[in-house]
Amino acid sequence: MPKPATRSEDELHTQRCQLDDVVYSILKTRYLPWLRAWWATYTLPPVEATQRAFVVYEMRAHPNMEFIILSTLFFAGPATSLIVYCSVENLEHVRSILGHNYVAADIRIVDETDIGREAGRALYNKTLQSLDFWESLPVEHIILCEMDGYFRREIPETLWAYDYVCCPWPWDATVPGGGGVSLRRRSAMIRIARECPHLQQYAQDGWVAVGVKELGLSAAAEFTEAAFFENPVAVHQWWTFYEPPNLTLEEQFRTAPTYLTLEIPLSDPVAHRKPVQAIH
Repeated sequence: MPKPATRSEDELHTQRCQLDDVVYSILKTRYLPWLRAWWATYTLPPVEATQRAFVVYEMRAHPNMEFIILSTLFFAGPATSLIVYCSVENLEHVRSILGHNYVAADIRIVDETDIGREAGRALYNKTLQSLDFWESLPVEHIILCEMDGYFRREIPETLWAYDYVCCPWPWDATVPGGGGVSLRRRSAMIRIARECPHLQQYAQDGWVAVGVKELGLSAAAEFTEAAFFENPVAVHQWWTFYEPPNLTLEEQFRTAPTYLTLEIPLSDPVAHRKPVQAIH
């Protein structure tokens, strides 16, 4: 596992901005044509028919949104529905991504217009600490993936048993970790919002990480952000913290190619529509 990055916040932000487009350009060039072909023949289940949902909260016409929605739903399996919080400004962008599956998605328009990046970030963090938000969700199992994260492979069934699945923080092993890409139980988030109002802070994943610890909820740090994993299920802005001097030579050669490879067969996408299985 690499050591915690020793660079300043400004240095980390600069690296993240420089590499974000590079990472997603590689991913979209390799996998987006296949995902679009798969999506064209896929039928998205309505929320009322599922107990799992991918929740997207994004007010911008974000260039990574299509790739993230399609790849996440592919790896989540056919018993996963979609809830999208968006704005009037990016509604058509969402509609163009979802195509024929738009009617099956639960689209929730947030009453905010002309919201900038920082204001949108603050609103997102405030909303995810809100009791009203979690009580409004109609399913128990929630997938969250921000626009700088993605799933690499199928979500193991064992992970759905936890209240919170997240990315470990090498700099703070006293809490489960960050939630930029995470699985969460609705009932667990409601407990934190009700029983731990004193924990509210700017960062929503700081709130949930401490809340999970304080209430003794179950957690698994199975995704990755700033720690080296051999074959992670999901990753969150790993390129921000990618610092080869902190890795062994062998790890340097393995990390980036692995993280930029998805377990997508790149053969006939129609052949990879799995039958819907019951969710308990």
